[in-house]
Amino acid sequence: MTSAARLRIVYLAGAGRSGSTLLARLLGEIPGFLNIGEAVAHVTNQTSVRRDVPCGCGEPLERCPFWAPLVASIDVDARREASNLIRLRSLPVLLSPLKRRRTRRLIERLAVSVRDLLTAAAERSDSQVIVDSSKNPAVGYVLSQIPEFDLEVVHLVRDSRGFASSRAKPKDYLKSFSPLKAASVWTALNLGTELLRLRTGKLIRVRYEDLVLDPRSTLGMLAERITGANVDLDFVGQNAATVGVQHIVAGNPDKFSSGSISIAHRSWTLPPSHKMLVSSVTSPLLLKYGYFRSTDQPSTS
Repeated sequence: MTSAARLRIVYLAGAGRSGSTLLARLLGEIPGFLNIGEAVAHVTNQTSVRRDVPCGCGEPLERCPFWAPLVASIDVDARREASNLIRLRSLPVLLSPLKRRRTRRLIERLAVSVRDLLTAAAERSDSQVIVDSSKNPAVGYVLSQIPEFDLEVVHLVRDSRGFASSRAKPKDYLKSFSPLKAASVWTALNLGTELLRLRTGKLIRVRYEDLVLDPRSTLGMLAERITGANVDLDFVGQNAATVGVQHIVAGNPDKFSSGSISIAHRSWTLPPSHKMLVSSVTSPLLLKYGYFRSTDQPSTS
């Protein structure tokens, strides 16, 4: 990246287990793109650090050849102070123009730390576009406070019933959710993303079901919206893609695989009572996103 170029940041927002790891990995294979997983959450929230999940290369962050020299420069005092602020429940406070002076100063410190980390990551990888999949709208707000970046928020949505089905099963270090908790988390994160849109003024919405049914078209649309040009997508086919090892912070355990990965069509199921509960709780946003009836669509998670 040249010093004159403005760094583009693609922030994947929405609920986890909705294909964000898949989408981020696909974007990370595009020339000039760097997928960093949930690195911004690692900078802004102490909870992300406590999970101590290895990098996508398999090494702990402090021993990863890419991240080790970068994470050492993070303002850990600011992160520790911000851990109770940079949360979804604090989004109304963050978006409000009536913040306390201490809160404003803390956000400014975090923004500087994030700016320096992502700029260094871009220079180290010679990338023009950084893809972060932290998803939390409160973390996305911090990114929106960095004037040196061109921010694109990609809102990845999935049928709430499919999300609840996926979250009903634990996956390595990712815990399971009850149907009610899944419905509540899905609603909160997607509604929070709608509020984030008020701050950023723009948002690209992608449905998970469209991504898995036609990954090449969906990825091509996104890449063109982000870069303004057609890009080489030879690594992606109709039902599979070829991806290399990527230095992904936190995220889904699928990040550890490389080579040819399947974009499989696997149906999800929920007991009727659970399906009714999730549908009832999430119905307003389901209608907004075009899920007029259960999609029962294939899943990669």
